Amino acid sequence: VAEQINALNSLSYQEQLEMLQLSINDLKYGTENNSYLISYYVQQQLDSLLTRSKEQGMPPKLFKALVTERNKRMADRMEKTMKDQSAFMAVGALHLAGNEGVVALLRKKGFMVEPIR
Repeated sequence: VAEQINALNSLSYQEQLEMLQLSINDLKYGTENNSYLISYYVQQQLDSLLTRSKEQGMPPKLFKALVTERNKRMADRMEKTMKDQSAFMAVGALHLAGNEGVVALLRKKGFMVEPIR
């Protein structure tokens, strides 16, 4: 939770206000967006999930703080745990996708990462 709050604090109050206004003014789109996100996840279309999320207008510095930088920290934490023991790790779906996603980062560290079907 602290990491998420710190990421939000990387935005100015004006940027936070603008994001909040977009969310409030577009509740219908938000509902449609959630169904797309769930569909992409279920169909294992992680790149589409990432693309759709970026299209929704998250400020780049928030995306970097909330997703990209946290992906690196999570992958490092996972590596430490998985070197010593078997583990099940759960992260938000957006953290899985892309070249800077947890899946790619773990593969770069030599782990075999496969979806559960």
